[in-house]
Amino acid sequence: MNFYDWFVNKSQVDFGNLAVGLATAILAIVTLVVSLKNIKSNHSYKIADFRRHWIEELRVKVARFSVLYNELEMKVSGTFDRDGIKQKYWKVGNPEDEEKRKEMTEIVYHITLMLNPREKMHKDLVDMMNNYLALDVDANLREFHDLARQIMKAEWDRVKSH
Repeated sequence: MNFYDWFVNKSQVDFGNLAVGLATAILAIVTLVVSLKNIKSNHSYKIADFRRHWIEELRVKVARFSVLYNELEMKVSGTFDRDGIKQKYWKVGNPEDEEKRKEMTEIVYHITLMLNPREKMHKDLVDMMNNYLALDVDANLREFHDLARQIMKAEWDRVKSH
């Protein structure tokens, strides 16, 4: 037996096995691509779900802050003159009101941590809440609600675009 005959006999390819091997490799690649697309889709869905939860939590916190502010604002004791500037002050002594003010402060801290300080609307909302706590503004919460709605709408638009 010469080298050529030996090589041909030893290296003879079974085309049926080759076809099965190639089909298996192609199927594995297709499965990998589909899996990667599903992972990306699931990731986008999960982020959208987190954002929807964030929007709802912000809505609840803003509403609770507004309710507490309205309840307490009616109990402002009055104003005092400080260097020619009249300032309001909270009535003190009622434990229930103290708890409400404490809850308002906690809500402000919570919302502050939820928002992005680099975004102007977010910073404005936090500033507005702090001004309400300090009684530096009138009791009109319309601007506060409008700004909170704008923030929630912008976040909702991000959810819809993903």
